[in-house]
Amino acid sequence: NLRWMQRFISKYQVKLAPHGKTTMAPKLFHKQFEHGAWAITLATVHQVQVAHAAGIRRIILANQLIGKTNMMIIRQLLDEDPELDFYCLIDSSINVEQLAQVFPSEHGRRLQ
Repeated sequence: NLRWMQRFISKYQVKLAPHGKTTMAPKLFHKQFEHGAWAITLATVHQVQVAHAAGIRRIILANQLIGKTNMMIIRQLLDEDPELDFYCLIDSSINVEQLAQVFPSEHGRRLQ
C-alpha cells in the first residue's frame, strides 16, 4: 500500500493525508510520510497528542476543534512546538468566535 500511495502521489501530483485514526500506529505514520504523505488525518485531540508525541508535525483534525480544554491542549502544543503544522475544520461562525477567544490574532500562531 505504501508503494501504491507513493506512485499515486507522483502520478497525479496530489497531497495525501492518510487517516491515522484508523490504525493509530505512529510507526506507520512515519512510513507514510517517508512514502510521500503530506499530513496525517486524525479524529480527536487525544489522537493528535499521540501522533505529536510520536514526532508527527503536520496534522489535520478531521473535525471541529471544540471545547475549551481541547482548544487549550492544541494551543499548548502550538506554543511549545514551532514545527507543528495543525489544521482543523470549522463549520460555524460560533466555532470561529470560540477559537478566536483561545487563539487571538496577537497570539502569533494561527490555526490552519
